[in-house]
Amino acid sequence: MIAERRLAQLAFVCPQCGKVNECATFARDGNHSPREGDLGVCFGCAAALIYQADAPPRMATGDEIRGLQKADADLLARTICAVIAVRGAAEGGSGRP
Repeated sequence: MIAERRLAQLAFVCPQCGKVNECATFARDGNHSPREGDLGVCFGCAAALIYQADAPPRMATGDEIRGLQKADADLLARTICAVIAVRGAAEGGSGRP
């Protein structure tokens, strides 16, 4: 029997930029909260994060990112690009480099 992954801590301070992230949702459908081991992206700096059950998310390592399946790596890249675009638009720019 496979143990069910526990829900992750949703409100946290980003370990990269210090932004307080107050919520999270599942990027594929928006209807699920992250569970331990899931990938996340900080809305402040677009850092790739790994959710944990008993602690705030931590920075994803290069090895973890390189080890992603293609679909997950593509979703991560699209999510990071979306965060950068939204932040840029919110700051009065185009969100593009």
